[in-house]
Amino acid sequence: MGRLDEQFPDWRPSRSTGGLSLWVDLGAPVSSLLTSAARRRGVLLAASPRFGIDGAFERFLRLPYTLCRDRVVVALVRLATAWNDLGGASPGDTEPVAVV
Repeated sequence: MGRLDEQFPDWRPSRSTGGLSLWVDLGAPVSSLLTSAARRRGVLLAASPRFGIDGAFERFLRLPYTLCRDRVVVALVRLATAWNDLGGASPGDTEPVAVV
C-alpha cells in the first residue's frame, strides 16, 4: 500500500484479496465531504454512502486502484490536498482524474 500509507497514515485500508478497489476506514464520517473536496481538485470518486442505505459507509472511502501508476500518484496528491482541507476551494482548473 506504500503511497497510501505514507500520505494517509491514519487511514485504515482493507487488505485486498481481489477485486478492483479498497475500502478505507477514514476514522470519521466524512466520505461525502471528502469526495466533494476531491472532485473540486479533479479526482472523481463516489461517496461511499451510495453503496448502502441510511448513511451506511459514511466513514469509509471506496478507493479503486485501476489507474496506471503515474495517474494514481497524481490522484493521491490531489486527494491528500482535499483531505487536508475539506472545506477549501479548488485551486484553478485541473483535468479530472477519474477514479470511479
